[in-house]
Amino acid sequence: MKYNDLNRLVKFVEHNFSYEWSQTIKDGFLLSEPSIYIATDTEGEIVGFAAFDVYKNKKCYFGPMGVSMSNRIKGIGYSLLHQCLKDMKDIGYEYAIIGEAGPIEFYEKACNAVVIPSAY
Repeated sequence: MKYNDLNRLVKFVEHNFSYEWSQTIKDGFLLSEPSIYIATDTEGEIVGFAAFDVYKNKKCYFGPMGVSMSNRIKGIGYSLLHQCLKDMKDIGYEYAIIGEAGPIEFYEKACNAVVIPSAY
């Protein structure tokens, strides 16, 4: 990925989601092998992204992930999620943690995720 592409992704994430997420993605690219995926439309515009092992460098941790509002319900998020889960499985992970997931119903339907009650 070129620096300009990284810049585009960070701006996309900040504009469509949050500054915190954009910084998580930016920090993720500092890792030796970033696990960050980008979905683009036919014109090459970014419409979604997903990542794992980038949030505070936590292993088995999926996210953040997001698809622009105008591109939801097209299967983009489902595809991004399943590509990440496949790659996590290929690495040898037995499970994935989706921290502060939302909407929970999406993950329940897309990959049979279950909510683990907090111990706090």
